Amino acid sequence: MSILYIITSWLYGRAFFKDDKIARRLKTKSLIFTLTLHFIYLIIRTAELKHPPVTSVFELLNVLGFSLALAYVIIEFITKIKNTGFFAILIASVLVIVSGIFSRDIYGFEYDVLKNELLALHVTSALVGYSAFALSAIYGLLYIMLYNKIKSKTFDTVYKNLPNLEKIESMLCKSATVGFFALTFVITVGFIWLPKAFKN
Repeated sequence: MSILYIITSWLYGRAFFKDDKIARRLKTKSLIFTLTLHFIYLIIRTAELKHPPVTSVFELLNVLGFSLALAYVIIEFITKIKNTGFFAILIASVLVIVSGIFSRDIYGFEYDVLKNELLALHVTSALVGYSAFALSAIYGLLYIMLYNKIKSKTFDTVYKNLPNLEKIESMLCKSATVGFFALTFVITVGFIWLPKAFKN
């Protein structure tokens, strides 16, 4: 998984900093392919461990990397703006790489709640919500960066390749909206399901 994320980050970086036509054409396809394989990997890991891979910090980092990349794809699809992906995918790649290096298999958990299919949906939705809020923070930083470049009249590669301030603001708001709805869903599911899961 780490190699696929590195390749995808490289494509997004090349498209952003070098304006490479091939990278621009392949970057979103590469990300969707990577996310699809990562999703399949998470399903296989869940079947192998007999519980969702969320029982250690490094397993959570892996799912968080997936969630951040997924949240970015959702925002990219909604806004049709593809020039900010490098910053989000780079962070997702670092999370997946760190997870791949340090993660260890944890077997033998007997808690019924860990074996419930709703746990994976609950945790993944929560991480997508937090990832969407993290994206809104990234867009906030990009907004400040672009604003300062305009103010100082520094028209470099970053200035040329970032969307205008209005679009960045729109992406920030949409990211926060996705995060709000994802966490609302998580709270609703948790309110209904968790009392039943821990009734014993």
